[in-house]
Amino acid sequence: MSVSKKVLIGSLYVVSGRLLINIIGFISTLILARLLTPNDFGVVAMVMIFYAFLEVFSAVGVDTYLISKKDLSTKDFDSAWTINFILYALLGTVFYFSRFSIAEFYDKEVLVSVIEYICIMFVLSGLQNIAIVEYRKNLDFKYDLILQVIPKVIAVSVTITMALLIKSYWALVIGMLVSKAAFVVMTYIYHPYRPKFSLVNAIAIVHYSKWLLANNILFFINNRFVEMLVGKMYSSHSLGVFNIGKEMGELPSTQLAAAINRASLSGYSSVKADISTLFTLYKKSIVFISFICIPAGVGLSVLSEYFVLIILGEQWKEAIFIIQILALSSILSAINGNTGYIYLAIGKPKVTTMLTLARVGMLIPTLLFISVNYGFVYLSIGILIVSLIQFVIAQNIAARLLNVSLLKEILPTYIIPTISSLLMFIVLFILKGRFEIEVINFLWLIILGALVYAVCFYSLLRLLKIDFDIYNSVLGVVLSKLRRKS
Repeated sequence: MSVSKKVLIGSLYVVSGRLLINIIGFISTLILARLLTPNDFGVVAMVMIFYAFLEVFSAVGVDTYLISKKDLSTKDFDSAWTINFILYALLGTVFYFSRFSIAEFYDKEVLVSVIEYICIMFVLSGLQNIAIVEYRKNLDFKYDLILQVIPKVIAVSVTITMALLIKSYWALVIGMLVSKAAFVVMTYIYHPYRPKFSLVNAIAIVHYSKWLLANNILFFINNRFVEMLVGKMYSSHSLGVFNIGKEMGELPSTQLAAAINRASLSGYSSVKADISTLFTLYKKSIVFISFICIPAGVGLSVLSEYFVLIILGEQWKEAIFIIQILALSSILSAINGNTGYIYLAIGKPKVTTMLTLARVGMLIPTLLFISVNYGFVYLSIGILIVSLIQFVIAQNIAARLLNVSLLKEILPTYIIPTISSLLMFIVLFILKGRFEIEVINFLWLIILGALVYAVCFYSLLRLLKIDFDIYNSVLGVVLSKLRRKS
């Protein structure tokens, strides 16, 4: 089986897992949003901003190193596990002793006790079995799917149960701890490797990871600065609203694309010596991403009012505008994310770092200006503008590195799903105001949008004189997989 076909089938496995996780997440969010308040979500978000900041320093690219290395030995796994364990232990200690400073930063004393329990997540992360990355390296995503879905199901069940019992942000804290613990246990159930303390290959891992660490720090600023800004300048209520809006806005695009990208890195690394084959594989990946993520993001954007009022409830109506904008922004982020794996695969992580640095340089002043002059919901517009600029730059760099024409080889890939999604947007925008905001009408609009997109997509395939072999290749793998299951 060819590498490109393995990546596509692997993507189907991971996308299926992500889809299942998202369905579970939707149900969980629906229930929790009605049991808990924006303030509950905001309190936990304040803590998790600093947790994520410290976790950046543990993300030294150990898994990326193991995937990229041609021949792996037990010493590689032992060194990688030891580095992870030491880093997480140190970070957990730092987080614990920073708890009073963090609470003072937000002027919320309740954060102290929350941080004391969240510290346990660092300990658990350091104990997980690093060897499960071997499944991704070998493009075997069946176990990857299992390791994502089962802990999610367990965590959601526990979180909802606790929310029903105590109706407090502690339900979210307990759910996160259970999720992490379940994942760690399962990593040892599904892989026979047992770790030993060793730093034999630590220098090689650290040398490889220096640019990745810098990029992860910038990635944190890129993704979490806006949350820190909202929490500091507004309130825990505003942060809760913004976080839910951001999470929901990014769900159909970034979450689905993350699954495809997870499979793509392994595929790109395996063919990186052949630029022509690498470009073909990259093009198939962005065809898959565009086909799924562009209509998903556009559809959520146009129907965001229905989504919020029906799924989340009236208390979350401030999130409507945030979802409208970020659902569009996440389409660009989804494609940018896949392009970034090209840089990593060909051994140029510095490019990703420089691009993220440029994004941060644009994002911070933009968000500060908006936060001072407008409300927190309008911060989403700043994110969309910066994402669009980054998209243009990233696509140009990718075209140069792959020795192809941006206008002739890459951009035409987006034409059909973009035009089809715009037509879907127009139809739904015109019709949505004619219906009451009810569940049955929401479902009919979703079905209608999908039908409009499918008809337009098929019609454009027939009308436009573009080489559609790549669409046939990608969709052929999908259809053959579906036939085999049926």
